[in-house]
Amino acid sequence: MTPAGVFERAFQLSPVSKSFPDAATAYVQHRRQAEARARKAAEEDTGSVEVGIADIYSYFPFRLFGLDRQGLAKSCASGI
Repeated sequence: MTPAGVFERAFQLSPVSKSFPDAATAYVQHRRQAEARARKAAEEDTGSVEVGIADIYSYFPFRLFGLDRQGLAKSCASGI
């Protein structure tokens, strides 16, 4: 499965899919952008582009999708 496929599946398993069923493409785009921003920040700070899931989701616009940090943490803990 491609990363985009994983992100789309994460969307499908998240509460966001129930509230915003047509937002899969936007969710995937924002997830990719969050990862890119986290990697850029890590490279500037440490010289390495390696980041963890918490780093990535610190850049994810969770409010845009009606999530809060707790909802995001639960999604991350379940592998989303």
